[in-house]
Parts: sequence; structure tokens; C-alpha cells
Amino acid sequence: MKSFIIATLAASAVALSEIESSFLSFISEYGRNYGSLEEYSHRLAQFVRTHREIEEHNGKQSSFKLGHNKFSDWTIEEYEALLKAKPDDDVTFNASVAQVAVVGDAEPIDWRTKGVVNPIKDQGACGSCWAFSANAAVEGAWAIKTGTLYDLSQQFLMDCNHLSACRGCSGGAPSSSYVFLEKNYHVEQSAYPYTAEDGTCQSDSKPHTDVITTGYKSVTYNKPDLMKDQLAIQPLSVFVDGSSAAFRTYSSGIFNDPDCGVFMNHCTDVVGWGIEGDVEFWIMRNSWGTSWGEKGYMRLEIIKGAGVCGIHKQAQYPIV
Repeated sequence: MKSFIIATLAASAVALSEIESSFLSFISEYGRNYGSLEEYSHRLAQFVRTHREIEEHNGKQSSFKLGHNKFSDWTIEEYEALLKAKPDDDVTFNASVAQVAVVGDAEPIDWRTKGVVNPIKDQGACGSCWAFSANAAVEGAWAIKTGTLYDLSQQFLMDCNHLSACRGCSGGAPSSSYVFLEKNYHVEQSAYPYTAEDGTCQSDSKPHTDVITTGYKSVTYNKPDLMKDQLAIQPLSVFVDGSSAAFRTYSSGIFNDPDCGVFMNHCTDVVGWGIEGDVEFWIMRNSWGTSWGEKGYMRLEIIKGAGVCGIHKQAQYPIV
């Protein structure tokens, strides 16, 4: 018995040593600089938890893989602080729904290949996903209409849009941005850079573009065929549930995690859809940098109802 215990402890020590070696590589890759041994130990503990989640999933048969990314040393509380999206209430959403019938003949499309989608961005440790989602949808719609792809400022929306749903790093809704942009010309990123912090509005001192909206519309709740029809025209802003460990550590493949909920706490964009084998999938653009997912993107299986992670619940698009 004693020799068994010693062997077990030795095996555990070797396993932890291998994980800590991976952690040191992670520190180097992501430029981490912990200020104390206590902080190092704390972050190592988060990394170990993440590593074991990844290993457990990847050891099973699945259509998607998990992997380390910038969140690997974050606590669950730090990660959840990012998930600050504020979906429209039912009355507001229903009033914005476009009353159209399903056409049903949409072909797969990827707007990334058509010059209307900017490179992936990173919101940092700020709950500003709503501003990134709104901008990507506006940038795409404007580029499709005019041929000009702007790189628009998230900070402008965060600092200057004070409509009820928008609270900077504390969350917001793309729809409020579309309403705000009906009366306010947008500003480019180069003129109003992103800081990942709340700030005061500096709109008056910045040069504005000609980008403006005339409102927005929503796709009928839980109607993936209608989403496909609208995607033939322009990208969509969407809400998803980003709470699950699998969502946080998604690396590649077609995501269909049954444990992903449908609580709308994160805003992203759908920039296309495709088919692999006999499986249809959405092409979802995130705002967590290129270390997350497939260089910043996720493919989610298209299913009936609310969709994987609730992606069918509130799909919206600006009118430009």
C-alpha cells in the first residue's frame, strides 16, 4: 500500500510538472508578468483547472476541440465580468422584427471573402462586446452598400452613446448603437482609439465619417432559415451564451456543446454560414482576439429552436 501511494504521488508530481511547464510557455506567449509568488501560484491554479477541462474534453469523441487561450489563467469571476450584454426586452425586440416570409433558397456565404469584414479585434477585460458587435455589423452593411470598409471606433460608442441599455464596460446592446447612429455620424478607430476603459465623450473634437444608420431590424426569434436569408444581404449581430467552459476554451471544429445555455450575455456577429459534410454551421465572429477559437472565429452547428448557445434568439442588423 505504501509503495502504491508513493507511486501515485510521484505520478501526480510528474503530471503537475508537465502542466507547469506548459504554464511557463503560456506566460512567455502571452507576456504575463506576475508581481509575486502568491500571484504566480494563484494563476497557476487557474491554468491547471483550465488544462484539465481541456484534456477531459479532448479525450472524448467530439466535433470540436478545446485549447488554451488568453483566458487560461483567468478566474471564472474575471471571465464572467466580460459577459455584460443586455438583450432587448420582448416588447422592444418584437417591435423591431422584420415581417418577412422565409425565402428558403439561401446559399452558403462567407462575407470575410468579400472584403467587408475587418480583422479580428480584442475587447480586453472590458464588457464592451456590444460595441464590437454593433460596429462589425455597421462596417459590413456600409461596405456592401458603398464599397468603403471603415474601421469604426468602439470607444466612440462606449463614451458617447448614453441610451438606456449602454453602459460602456458594464455592458450594452447593439440595437441601442444603431438607434444612436441615426443621429450621430460615426468616427474611425484611428481618430478615437479603443482603451478598454470607460471614458468621457470626446465626439466634438474628433473628425466624423459619413457613416450613419436609418435604424435597425430584428430577425424573427428562433428562425435560422430567416437568418440565412438575411445573411445573403449582410452580416448579423447576435447574442449568445458565453458562460460555459467549452465556449471559453473553444479552439476549433463545429461547436455543438449541449451544456451551452441560451442566456444572452455576450454579443458577437454572424458573418456567414457553411456546410461541412452534412452539417450546417454559422460562422461567428468574436471580439476576443485571434488566440481564441479559429483565429477569432467559431463555427456553431445550425440546429432548430434557439440554436447552439441561443444564437437564434436575437439576431439583428442595421439599416444604412
